[in-house]
Amino acid sequence: MPEKITPTAITSPVNARLVFNPSAFLLATLSVAWLLSASAAYSQDSSVAAVAQTFYASRANRPVWLEPRRLLELQQLSQLAELHGLNADDYHLTELSHAASLLLQTDRYAELTRLDSSITQSVLRLAGHLRYGKIDPTGLQPKLRALPDSETLAALLRDATTAESLLTWLDNLAPDTLLYRRLQLSLARHRELLAERGAWPTIRHGRVLEPGMRDPRLPVLRQRLGLGPAAADKSVYDAELAAAIGAFQAGHGLQADGILGPRTIDALNIPLQQRIDQLRVNLEWQRWAAMPAGSTYLLVNIPLYTLHWIENGKRTLSMRTQVGKRSRQTPVFRSAVNAIMANPTWTVPPTIFREDILPKLQNDAAFLQAQGMYVVDKRGRTVASHNINWQQVEADEFPHRLRRKPGGDNALGRMKFLVPNPYLIYLHDTPARHLFARPARATSSGCIRVEDPDLLASLLADAQEKRINARLERAKQTDRQRFIGLQTPVPLVVLYATVDLNEDGRLIFATDVYGRDAEMIAALDATAPRATSLLIAALSPDERG
Repeated sequence: MPEKITPTAITSPVNARLVFNPSAFLLATLSVAWLLSASAAYSQDSSVAAVAQTFYASRANRPVWLEPRRLLELQQLSQLAELHGLNADDYHLTELSHAASLLLQTDRYAELTRLDSSITQSVLRLAGHLRYGKIDPTGLQPKLRALPDSETLAALLRDATTAESLLTWLDNLAPDTLLYRRLQLSLARHRELLAERGAWPTIRHGRVLEPGMRDPRLPVLRQRLGLGPAAADKSVYDAELAAAIGAFQAGHGLQADGILGPRTIDALNIPLQQRIDQLRVNLEWQRWAAMPAGSTYLLVNIPLYTLHWIENGKRTLSMRTQVGKRSRQTPVFRSAVNAIMANPTWTVPPTIFREDILPKLQNDAAFLQAQGMYVVDKRGRTVASHNINWQQVEADEFPHRLRRKPGGDNALGRMKFLVPNPYLIYLHDTPARHLFARPARATSSGCIRVEDPDLLASLLADAQEKRINARLERAKQTDRQRFIGLQTPVPLVVLYATVDLNEDGRLIFATDVYGRDAEMIAALDATAPRATSLLIAALSPDERG
C-alpha cells in the first residue's frame, strides 16, 4: 500500500495561504483531472513513462515531491525552462505543484500519487531536454547525438530526486560553455527589450549611405543602434554612426565596411521576436549537438561558413569554408576524417553531368578534352570518348562516368579529406578560391570546400601518433593521386548554428541560409513530441560534389 500523505505534512507559507482560498481550492480540484490528462498525453514517451513506473515500484509508490521545499522549488522550474529557451508549457510543473499543494489539504491520496508521478515524468522530460535537447531529428543516420536510453534516464531520475537543489542540478545539465551562457544572456536581454519597446524602429530602404552623406533616416538609425542624438548635424552620416554600423555588420556576418546598404538594412529590421526565436533555436543546437568527448576535433558551422580546429575545448585555428547552395544543401552529421587524398581525381556526379556538363558537350564535343576529363566505365577503365554520340546521350541512361585528371583546375583542387558518412560528403580544396572573399559562401554542390587545405592536412598529420608529414610532403611534390590513411581519425562535427562566437568571444548572428530556424522554433514550441526530419537536409549521393 502506498504511504498516506496527511495534510499536516505540508506547512509551507504557500499552503497556509491556499487553505483559506475557496476559489483557488475549487479551481485546483476541478483542474486536477485536466492536468493529469494533459500530462499523460504528453508523457506518451514510453521510455520516460517506463522509467517512472520502475522508479515508483522500487519505492512502494511512495511520493517524492510532496513536501514544502520541493513544491516551492518545482514552481520555479517553468522560469528555468524559459531561461534555457524551452517551452514551459511542455512540463506543467507550476500547475502540478500548485495543485499538489492544494490537494494535500484533502484525503484524495490516489490523485496525489498520480500527481506525484506526473511531476516525476515532467521533471525527467525537462532534465532530458536540458541535457540532450528536446528535438529528435529522426530518420537519418548518423545523428549528432543519441537519444538517452532507459538506463540513462533512470540515472537522471535518481540524481534529480537526491539533488540538494533540483533547480541548480537541472541548470547544470545544460552545456557549460561560454557560447551557451552568452546565448542565455542575450536571450534574456532581447526579451527585456521586447517588453520595454515592443519592436525595433524600422529603417526604410533607400539609397546606399556612406560617411559624410545626408539622409532623413539617420535619427531613426541612431535610435535603432542605441546611440544618442548626434553631436553636430543629426542628418549627417558621421564617423560615430559609421563605426556603429561597422560593428553591427561584423556581428551579423556582413562586410564590415560601415556602409549602409540593403543587406545591412534587412539585418537591422529583423524583428525582436525573430531574434529571440533565433537565440532559442541556437540554445537547442548547442544542447543537441554535444561536442566529442576527445580533446581534438574539427567543427564546421554551415551558416557561418567556418571550420574550427578545437583542442581542449578551445578554438586554436579557424578558416573559411564554402558550403552547399540552397538547392544542394550540406547536411549536418557527425563523423571523423580518416584519410587524406593528395592530387585527387574528380568523378562527375550524375546530377552535375545531367544539368551542367552534358549540355556543354552537346554544344561542343571538344569540351571534354579542354576540361581535362575522360570517360570511364563502372570498373574505372577508360572508354574512348570519340566513339560516343553526345547528341543522342540520355543523362539518366548513360552507362559511364566522367572523370577529371588531378591538377589545380580539378574541382577538388589538390587535396581531398575523406569522411565516412551516408551522404558522401567530404572536405576538399577548390580552384574557385576567389569565392572565399565573399561574406556569403553557399556556393558548392554540398561538399565542404576549405580555405587552406595544406594547413588542414598538416594539422591532421601532426595529430597522428606516427607523424605522416614526410609522406604528405612527398605526395604534394607529384601530380599523381596519393592516398594517406590516418592511424587516428580526427572527429568531425558539421552543424547548423546561426549564432556563434567571434574571435573576441562576442556573439555573431548569421543568415539562416537554408531556412531551418522556422522549423526548429515550431518544434521547440510544440507541446507534444515532434520529430523534424528536415533538420538534416540530406541530398542523394548523386548530388554531391
